[in-house]
Amino acid sequence: MEKRGVKCDSIPIELNLNLGSYYLHKISNDEYYLIKSTGNFAADKQKLNDVATLLCFIKIYDIRGKSPNPSFQLKSDIPKDERIGKFVRKLFHLTTYEILKGFPDNHSTHYLVKDLKTNTYYYLREEYFSNKVTVYYFTEKDLKQRAKELKKQR
Repeated sequence: MEKRGVKCDSIPIELNLNLGSYYLHKISNDEYYLIKSTGNFAADKQKLNDVATLLCFIKIYDIRGKSPNPSFQLKSDIPKDERIGKFVRKLFHLTTYEILKGFPDNHSTHYLVKDLKTNTYYYLREEYFSNKVTVYYFTEKDLKQRAKELKKQR
């Protein structure tokens, strides 16, 4: 690491290179993800399983995948975490849950919601268009059905 620029020797730079531990999660021959470790092996293993589940959802229901369930228009001025939290409490009647965020792009974000009481997964896709937010939801049954349909098409 080196400093460059005008009078850069007079500006002290202290770099914190301790970024923690990460797992390298291989999805395919050309696709890898870095997953930050919590320091607890059992929790990290569960986190990797949850990430794999979320990535499976993203691949099965991409932007062209239609939800068999109704969609909902939500207010875009509410912060994402609060908006999704209210949605899952109201729609799925969950009291203890965990929300794992997917990888947002310009038009959508995928979420994996885990009911901590029953270990049931719910899947959400939030799309953004013209200052409006539309949320689509999917169940594990929906994913299995969609996977069968995609397998038949191949």
